[in-house]
Amino acid sequence: GGRLAYMAAARTDISASVGYYGVMIDQMLHESHAIANPLMLHIPTADHFVGPEAQAAIHSGLGHNAKVTLHDYVGLDHGFAAEIGARRDAVGAALADSRTAAFFAEHLG
Repeated sequence: GGRLAYMAAARTDISASVGYYGVMIDQMLHESHAIANPLMLHIPTADHFVGPEAQAAIHSGLGHNAKVTLHDYVGLDHGFAAEIGARRDAVGAALADSRTAAFFAEHLG
């Protein structure tokens, strides 16, 4: 999800995109200059697929971009917002989903 949302924001004229998790975005930051429309990323800080170094690179590479909104979820893992599974966190998922809904309402009407 996160990588696809990032690629859509950087490579298309999509009106707005939201990604949960950020697998490999740190390796694609050279494309960030092309983000012309709003992008929101949900980043769980204990993501076992996206380590602390990758998360730091994402924040460093995208944090200054006015089109990008980053939300960290402290202590949560990859899949925290999945509908099922051991890593699901109902509180974190509800927060991320509410932020997503508000983001799309603001940017898509």
